[in-house]
Amino acid sequence: MSLSFPCEVSEEELKRFLELERLSGEELELEDLENEYILINEVYQICFLKRLGIRLDSSDLIERKKLLLKAKTEALRAELELAFQKGDVEWIRYRLEMAFKVLDLLPFLLGVNRSDLKELEDLLRMYAKKVQYPT
Repeated sequence: MSLSFPCEVSEEELKRFLELERLSGEELELEDLENEYILINEVYQICFLKRLGIRLDSSDLIERKKLLLKAKTEALRAELELAFQKGDVEWIRYRLEMAFKVLDLLPFLLGVNRSDLKELEDLLRMYAKKVQYPT
């Protein structure tokens, strides 16, 4: 998978986005971005949101929760595909475990309906099948 980012992301934007993600229950720190998969995930989310013209501030993101969910799904897709192409099954299984644990919480954390999670659930099931992860 050739990774090209559709935008540039500054360190300040990363910091601001991490602060906003804490509001939705995520516990990432700058040190976590040393992991290439986490970094790719965060940058993809920011680029997705910027491409849609969404400001990286709490008021704009709170109003657009479904788009934030879409950004998270697309970023996870890029992250898992990179890990799959690198043969990093251990990472994929780790992320699937995390994702399946929070799936039931996302409607509360993001203020979306359970039906809004279908694309994310389909993505998780697809990779679970690829790496024979029990669902």
